[in-house]
Amino acid sequence: MLESSKVPALTRAIDILNLIARIGPCSAAMSIDTLGIPKSTAYLLLNDLSVRRICAAGKAAGFLAVAPDMAQQCLTWEANFVAVGVDTMLYSDALVQRLAMFKSGKNGPQIKGSY
Repeated sequence: MLESSKVPALTRAIDILNLIARIGPCSAAMSIDTLGIPKSTAYLLLNDLSVRRICAAGKAAGFLAVAPDMAQQCLTWEANFVAVGVDTMLYSDALVQRLAMFKSGKNGPQIKGSY
């Protein structure tokens, strides 16, 4: 069951999906601005609804989530598959961690975020 505080945002997200279906995905950012929803909230809601609609249609729905918290969020959407990293990013992080093992100083390792 949805929290009552999420219902208006969900209704707006459905409005966005309907609007995008009419005007096309290239205008998605413009339509989100028009409806006045914070982009981060709108995109999360759109991703959630998209994954659920794709699964409901009997198709495989997946997501690329390079941040662990986003990957967890994707799993709550019941995505069929979630990619949890990009090879170049994982390789870069491993190199930074390995370098930190041999680097002297008090700064320690600096793990980068996504891209």
